[in-house]
Amino acid sequence: MFDKVNKVFEKIPTGWINFLTIISSIMAIGSPIVGGIAIKLTYPNNPNIHIIYFVIICTVVGMWFLMFRYMIKYRKILVEVKSTTSNRFFELNRRFRNVYFDIDKTSKQGNFTIEYLTEKVEGMLKSSLDDLCEIYKAFSGQKVSACVKYIDSVGPVELKDATLRTFVRSSNADVKRCELDNNLSGPIYIKDNSDFYELLDNNQSYFYQQNLIEYAKKCAEMGKEYKNSTPKWYLYYKGTIVVPINIANRRVAYKGKENSYDVIGFLCVDSLSTEAFLESEKNYNVSIAKAVAAQMYMMLKQYRQYLKILTDGCE
Repeated sequence: MFDKVNKVFEKIPTGWINFLTIISSIMAIGSPIVGGIAIKLTYPNNPNIHIIYFVIICTVVGMWFLMFRYMIKYRKILVEVKSTTSNRFFELNRRFRNVYFDIDKTSKQGNFTIEYLTEKVEGMLKSSLDDLCEIYKAFSGQKVSACVKYIDSVGPVELKDATLRTFVRSSNADVKRCELDNNLSGPIYIKDNSDFYELLDNNQSYFYQQNLIEYAKKCAEMGKEYKNSTPKWYLYYKGTIVVPINIANRRVAYKGKENSYDVIGFLCVDSLSTEAFLESEKNYNVSIAKAVAAQMYMMLKQYRQYLKILTDGCE
């Protein structure tokens, strides 16, 4: 019942919510004043009229006080959200720039190893995921975790047999999820995960679900199946955003189908709360993930190129 009511309110535009809030505040404050005037006109000789006036004045002052307190609290929250977002995005971009050129510089100095390369890239991505989680937490007030999935192939992805692995997770990731990553008995197939498969098969730019449990039920009702290779995935997350870490082939090559993409991996953001990624906030939630994924493409592309050089032993 409450979920249905919440979904209805989520669909109300922010402008209308602000307008209704102002109207309701005016009515709440105006009602005691109107009531006092009505009492005065109805009972002009009531000896207790001054007591009634006093109660009305105290009520109006109390409501004004609560309104201002709410406004101050709301402004403080807004300032904190802006501060967290701007600081985290600055750190994220500054770190990417520094690590990107540190790797390039080290490769030219001859002190380059696979261990150094992997450590730098994993460290940078992990810090970026931590920043991203804090940004989403500031927006939603809910705990959010994230990870980068890396496709274990170079070139066009074959959906029937393509596999991927968890490259790095955010620092706040559930310990059991990290253990699952380390104790895998076999590869993770893209075809066994609906979110990754749908992104590649339908050439979509994001997979966004506020409530995956409800989504899985709807899929079953339509005769489809929501696939997830993580055992009991619903114990770890219920809402998710997944965006591909990619770039259009036309920007990096002169071949490939129209509107085709070079996909290196996926940026996955999720939460146990179904309030973390509201449907009404989808546009800017997705835009944030896409912005970070675009940067991660640069880092993972550099990683792949240098890894090939180190593995082959030649440039």
